[in-house]
Order: sequence, then structure tokens, then C-alpha cells
Amino acid sequence: MYYIILSFITVYSLLQLLIIMQKVYDLLSLAYIRKLETVKLRKGFVVKEHLYFLSKLEFREWCGLFLKRTGYSDTEVADTRQGNGMDITCSQNGKKTYVKCEKSRYDAGVNLIDVETVKKFAGTMVHGGVDQGIIITIDSIDEDVLEFIKSLRPELSIRVIDGNTLVRECDSLCSNGALLYTDL
Repeated sequence: MYYIILSFITVYSLLQLLIIMQKVYDLLSLAYIRKLETVKLRKGFVVKEHLYFLSKLEFREWCGLFLKRTGYSDTEVADTRQGNGMDITCSQNGKKTYVKCEKSRYDAGVNLIDVETVKKFAGTMVHGGVDQGIIITIDSIDEDVLEFIKSLRPELSIRVIDGNTLVRECDSLCSNGALLYTDL
């Protein structure tokens, strides 16, 4: 009886060890994939799927670099603890601009930019005395969000850069010789 119990405990321990080893393998694989995708981004291969592997902070920093390369200056990534709906401040032609960056997880299939998010962002702009805003997302933007943005008062301008537009603009920059990602 003792040997049966000991055998059972040994088998159970081996199964636990296998489960732990699988989790470690999965984490290492994900780390390798993230590193590979970041290398691709550095070399200018921009596909929406590559951007999904960036963390939220890395995505914000990447968007800051993207904005610098597209002509914005004084680009600063905001403190993530502020929670005020604004992720980056920058300026173009002397006009201050607030930027909201959102990315969902690749497997989530959820669009994080909804009307409430835009309302909060617009409120942050008004409170900060800023009339120019940009929303950058990897995902697409729902029609109701676009309609809401169009309905904002005329002096409040929010430009939307969805995933497809983002990739297109990056490709255009890279074809013109701009290295976007050397700072990643």
C-alpha cells in the first residue's frame, strides 16, 4: 500500500513539474516572439500584428517616435499613472496637441476606442486648453465613434489614426528614408 501511495505522489509530482515546464516554455516563447517583433519594427517592417506584441508603455513610446518622424516636436509620453485620458503631448506649428494611444491584446478582438473614451479625451483637451487631438489605435474605429467626433464643436479637432492608416503612414515614411524605430 505504501508503494502505491508513493507511486501516486511521484506521478502527481511529475505532472505538476510538466505543467510548470510548459508554462515556462510558453513564457519564453512569448518573450522570444516579442523580441523578434521588436526587431522587425526596428528594421521598418510594420504590420499591425507586430504592434500588438508591444506593451502599452512600449506602444506609447513607439507612437511618440512615430509622431516625431511625422513632424511633431516637443513629444513627451505622459506618466501612465495620470489616468486623464491623454498619453502623449506634442506640438506642430506651435500648436499643442494631446494624443491618446490605445491597443488591445492581439487575441482579445476588442476595440478599446469607444464613445466614452473619446468623451473623456475631449474633456481632457478642453480642460487643458488644447484644441488639437490625435487618437492612435492598432484597431479599427467604429462608425459611432467617428460620428461622435464629427459632432464635436468645430474648434475641437480630433484626428483618428487607425491600424491600417498607421501602417500605411509608416510604410510611406520608411520608403522616404525615415528610420522610425532606431530608438526602440
